[in-house]
Amino acid sequence: MASTWPIKFVHLLVASLLLFGMGAARAEDSSNAPRVGVFYFPGWKDDALGLAYPKPWEKIKPFPERMPLLGWYDEGQPEVMATQLRWMREYGISYVVFDWYWSKDKPLLNHALEAYLRIPGPKPDFALMWANHDSGPRSKEEFASMMRYVSDHYLTSSDYLRVSGRPAFFIQLGSALERKARAIGSSTDELLSDAQSYVTRTGGESIFFIAGAGPGFADTVGRKLGYSAYFAYNYHSGPDGTVAGEKRHTHSYKELDSAYRQTWQWFIAHSDLPYIVPTTSGWDKRPWGGSRDPLHDNSIGTPEEFSTHLAAARRVLADNPRNTIDLILTCCWNEYGEGSIVEPTSGAEFSYLKAIQSTLGTNKNNTNK
Repeated sequence: MASTWPIKFVHLLVASLLLFGMGAARAEDSSNAPRVGVFYFPGWKDDALGLAYPKPWEKIKPFPERMPLLGWYDEGQPEVMATQLRWMREYGISYVVFDWYWSKDKPLLNHALEAYLRIPGPKPDFALMWANHDSGPRSKEEFASMMRYVSDHYLTSSDYLRVSGRPAFFIQLGSALERKARAIGSSTDELLSDAQSYVTRTGGESIFFIAGAGPGFADTVGRKLGYSAYFAYNYHSGPDGTVAGEKRHTHSYKELDSAYRQTWQWFIAHSDLPYIVPTTSGWDKRPWGGSRDPLHDNSIGTPEEFSTHLAAARRVLADNPRNTIDLILTCCWNEYGEGSIVEPTSGAEFSYLKAIQSTLGTNKNNTNK
């Protein structure tokens, strides 16, 4: 596949390596600023095992406004990750949650995470979100093997995200894990308890398990299943599955923002566990073939709308310290196929990152004017 990213990369790479080589200080956040994170989808490497499309950028090229400012890059290259991490830090993103995949006995799409681990110097913390929307686990041993791998390879890193002093592990779909656990003669609490036993037996810190949940799953009392908090990758409608009184997905970013706010409030009022407030830059799945309801693909926000959305999320944190964790998590850094993007692009440039920086009171030392 033809690529323009090496040409675009010369100045970006030099600046990135200089910054990391000088060991630049961590961003100085405002004293009351929440920690801000982004999800990272590792889907932008040709012929990577586990991808739906072997040449993923080809699906994005008909949407030139989505071309990354780095060009059509080869994800997993150290210079790509170094620049991405530099931008995150400059705009106050303090942690990155990698979408993480497991297939029977090994991880898939691990190239971006491995590149992150090779980058020296100060950088955002990292965490894993197990994307458990496939057919696993197929047995209790498969889940145990996965968690042993996670513990042995990642959780002890000094850069791993900790919540209440414990390494945070996100499970994208709490309801899917509960169904799979029962299908293999187990339960979520048994699987998570066994994982905790392994971690503590080998000298590690107990894991802060976080369940991806909507109101239906949160009603099952996640605390009893072994979770410590709730989060969501994204929402498409309000907490009851409706938008403007209709059983449908959103048709605009205004509706999407409203659906998120309603769901935040549902969790504040009903959840048995603290909530990590999710946010989004929008939704437009046309590169991946489009949403079932084509009007749902009108749900991308402008940088100004995104800023308003973030401000509302910050108010939820400030008003509900007992029901939330002081984290905001945005979908996404680079979901180019779904239209959830804050990474600088040729169309938006740094505007979404500037919205994060200015609205959430994070790092004021912006060098990308």
